[in-house]
Amino acid sequence: MKTKTETMSKRKIGAAEAAIHTDNEHWNRYALEFLCTAKESGEFPDVDKAMGIYCDVLDAIQAHHDEPLKGDREAVALVAKAGMNEEQSVAINLAAYTYLRGSEFDVDLSVGIALLKGR
Repeated sequence: MKTKTETMSKRKIGAAEAAIHTDNEHWNRYALEFLCTAKESGEFPDVDKAMGIYCDVLDAIQAHHDEPLKGDREAVALVAKAGMNEEQSVAINLAAYTYLRGSEFDVDLSVGIALLKGR
């Protein structure tokens, strides 16, 4: 299953810019919403890193749709490994939850979404 974030170059300078300029307008809207929130809050000194982690969390939940607990553990580990503090973690998880809840997929992500909501 190809995810919406596979087309962007993650963890590089310009990751945030690349994430809001894909061929998928639905994705772009949510990515831009997260980017604006990240910049306005001042919680993320590096918005490219924040966008990369946001995309990685979404990829983990989607990739492990058939094993949602594994996807949840991977998402938690990604955020922790990146050194995100509690506020940053909450912001990333909330944005990922909002995107997944507002999107349609060919697979059932309901358990992964519910687990993400609990964060």
